[in-house]
Amino acid sequence: MIGALKGVGVSKAAAGRMSVRELASLTAAAEEDDDATLSPTPPPAPRPPRNRIINALIITVAVGSLVAGAAFAFVPKPSRAAVHQLSAWLSDQPSGSAVQVDGVTGKADAKVSISPAGHRVQVIQDGHTVLVEDLVTHQVSRVDPSQLTVSGTATLASPGTRIVTGGGAVYLLDPAAGTVQGLDPVSLALSGPAVGAPQLAAPLGDAQVAPDGTLWVADDGAGSLVPVKDGRAGAAQAVGAPGDLLLVALAAGRPVVTDTTTATLHLPGADGASTVVTLPGQLKSGAVRQPPATDGPVVPILLTPANQLVLADTAHGAADSVTLTAAAGDTVDTPLVLGTRVYLPDESSGALLVYDIAAHRVLDPITIGSGAGAIDAFVKDGQLWANSPGGRSAVLVKGDGSVHHIDKDPGDLPGGPTSSTSNTSSTSTSSSPSSSPSTAAGAITSPTSATSSTAPGPGPNISAPPVPHTSPTGTDTGGPKPPGQSRAKPPVGPPPPSTPPSTPKAPPPVPPPTPPSVPSSSPSSKPSPTPTPTPTPTPTPTPLPPPVAPPSVHETAGSGDIVVTFSPVASTNVPISYELQGVPSGATVSPGTTLPGNGGTYRFDVKNLSCTKADYVFSVAAVYANGTAATAASPGAKACKAPGAVSSVNATTSSHQIDVSWSAAAAGGGAVTYTVKWSGGSATTTKTSYSITNLKINKSYSVSVTASNNAGSATAATTTVNLSNPGSYNIYRAWAPGYNLHLRPSTNPNDPALATFPLTPQNGLGVGITVLCQTKGTYVQDPKDPTLHGDLWDYATYNGQTGYVSDLYVDTAESKAGNYESFSSPLWQC
Repeated sequence: MIGALKGVGVSKAAAGRMSVRELASLTAAAEEDDDATLSPTPPPAPRPPRNRIINALIITVAVGSLVAGAAFAFVPKPSRAAVHQLSAWLSDQPSGSAVQVDGVTGKADAKVSISPAGHRVQVIQDGHTVLVEDLVTHQVSRVDPSQLTVSGTATLASPGTRIVTGGGAVYLLDPAAGTVQGLDPVSLALSGPAVGAPQLAAPLGDAQVAPDGTLWVADDGAGSLVPVKDGRAGAAQAVGAPGDLLLVALAAGRPVVTDTTTATLHLPGADGASTVVTLPGQLKSGAVRQPPATDGPVVPILLTPANQLVLADTAHGAADSVTLTAAAGDTVDTPLVLGTRVYLPDESSGALLVYDIAAHRVLDPITIGSGAGAIDAFVKDGQLWANSPGGRSAVLVKGDGSVHHIDKDPGDLPGGPTSSTSNTSSTSTSSSPSSSPSTAAGAITSPTSATSSTAPGPGPNISAPPVPHTSPTGTDTGGPKPPGQSRAKPPVGPPPPSTPPSTPKAPPPVPPPTPPSVPSSSPSSKPSPTPTPTPTPTPTPTPLPPPVAPPSVHETAGSGDIVVTFSPVASTNVPISYELQGVPSGATVSPGTTLPGNGGTYRFDVKNLSCTKADYVFSVAAVYANGTAATAASPGAKACKAPGAVSSVNATTSSHQIDVSWSAAAAGGGAVTYTVKWSGGSATTTKTSYSITNLKINKSYSVSVTASNNAGSATAATTTVNLSNPGSYNIYRAWAPGYNLHLRPSTNPNDPALATFPLTPQNGLGVGITVLCQTKGTYVQDPKDPTLHGDLWDYATYNGQTGYVSDLYVDTAESKAGNYESFSSPLWQC
């Protein structure tokens, strides 16, 4: 039966009609038949069994059939790659390409050639839109992720032109020209009208795109923030003075502006008013970097070259400061926030420095693996990517802090050959989890040898690769550490011996002890001199490691106090104590200005401070047996937070006056000043009420109240007030035939009439009018009744017209009483 099946298989294979599944089944059956017919003893003749020949024939014919089918029936398809929602594209400068990395597995899975090898590029990505700008030629290329091709190119107008994308929208900014225009992400052609003057004024500053596609652009020339969407500019919001240097970020989707000229942070509101946070004054004197967006309310601001952090909390109106000892003197790029951690690309060490905002401490750095050099870092889809564009390594950091090490050149990738398929030394030093990263300047290398404690005998020294940083709590990654910091060594298993252990030799025989010599009994013998003992050398003491400062100091603004938290030193040279430096006169420190160095709570609570314009600057010194090391002075913090917003704004009106009152705002630790603004004026007070006087009546006023102290100001509370007090009255006494009563544009009786009132019944009331106010004007006398005379006029509305009519003919209270020159209550004077 099996032979018959094989015969059928041969015929099918020869005819080219056998499927792969049939071939596999038939081959398996042939193997089983071979096993069943073979004798346990070798056959006498060396001739191979017939079944083997049939198997070889089947396989040969089938393979030939498949090859023929590939040659004549199948057409190769172009390279494609799976488009992942969490994927990202990373630049690879040596090969001039962009590499796609799967955000789930952290593995490179495709690449596209973009520019000449060695050119630095910038990858701009939003969703499935991937644009790459060659920073040398300023050519922009669009990558089609599904086809792994460049589907279009365009050349920017000038090197200063920038592309900003987000929320599915792409914009082209020309800061020097002061214009913004939409860019089609598919054709790379400009779309829609260009937005420029008078809405925008050159030079333009920073810009970010909100999730709804609105571009928020800082107009440095006007000191304002302008929204642009669908080719139109919205109302500008003042966030600084003309000429101020402004940085834009999105905090939880809302635009935030940092004015580095005045060291203030502005969070514009819907009504044009802003919440303002006062930042440390050091921002005015140094270069400042902040991330393009954060998921929460805290915006980290990096002060360079000191590399200190300011954590601006837009939700609570406070600014904390952080001193990072490990970053001092390094080249550090823009900080990024993921979860409760701030990641700082340290290009001097080729690593990400990590600071935990919630824990107030420095965590182990994350080594990227390509050594010192430029780092392209960004946050996308809740994940942080840090790429070494000049090397082959990158890292992916998840929201929980776990890390995937990425090899951008693992082998042949869809879309093109690898950049260095023959460079085996580069492959062996990749920063993937299974290989050791290349040593960077200032980096801590992995241990070079390890000995198993469970092995039967000593084994050879082996090189232990670093353990990838995968712990959400800051497990060591093998990256650089601050001076004096300890590093957890990677676990090393029992190493195998390089050669088989030899049989131990028998110990040599021990000679019998020599009996002591018997002293001679001859009286002429002399005793032997006693030998002088050799002194034991005194061991040289191991010098203590040099003193190092605490890795970080965090100043948290409070209500009349500042809490100073610091990271303890991890070193074999344990500090004797920690001392707080910079305590002002009159302040008290709990538990004291000195803390033990071997444990406990690493924080000082400095109280009895005032909310002044000056910042309180502290540092922490670690005291050792062999010296003292202190952190650099912090950027400073205030002993207060910005006050809360006022509520329950009430307004009452009277003639030419608005009386405003409000509930007191939460003080935030300092004396609160209230700013009252209205259409055409403003005033400040420390009370919770204010009277706005000398106003024009019969118009509406927008009144706002803002609480502020030296730490900043809260969002303004606004109300609209209609300053008018109209009254309904009737025309009367206009019954004399031949005399027409008119509504005129002024109190001059010779002005042309706006409207004519019909005659009224004698001793009766005529048409109704609305009197807005009363005023003195031209003296008039009734031509028929000499007793009717006066200079009081009513400003009134009748039949859609507003003008003046003599109070002699309006039934107001004083007119009816015969007092023709007296104002009638409750009407206001115009």
